[in-house]
Amino acid sequence: MNVVRADAADADKLVNVLSVAFQEDPVSKWLFPDDVERERVNPIFFRPFVDLTLEDGEIDTTDDRVAAALWLPVDVAEHADPPDLGELFAPILGPVYAARIAAFDKRSTANHPHACQPLLSAIHWRSA
Repeated sequence: MNVVRADAADADKLVNVLSVAFQEDPVSKWLFPDDVERERVNPIFFRPFVDLTLEDGEIDTTDDRVAAALWLPVDVAEHADPPDLGELFAPILGPVYAARIAAFDKRSTANHPHACQPLLSAIHWRSA
């Protein structure tokens, strides 16, 4: 298995990697409490992160596309007024989920004003 740089052609696979890998994550469960609903909305939730990172950062993945490490450049001055994630996700996921995402984002950014790796995930698989 080799690490390779992802490109736009990998976007759907990477959204799937993140969606599957975070299905049972405690934060994902808090954001989207219903298991069936979480499975439905996770791809919608992770798509903007993948698209933004492909545009402004880098995504490392494996040659078989079962892992993803999203990397964004950190320029604190550039992000002095970060986007409101509640506003970003309201039209995509609706007001209830957007409010939960905004609350989590507010709490997270209050403790950690910037980060260079917003997401890291892998899909578990069995060897034959």
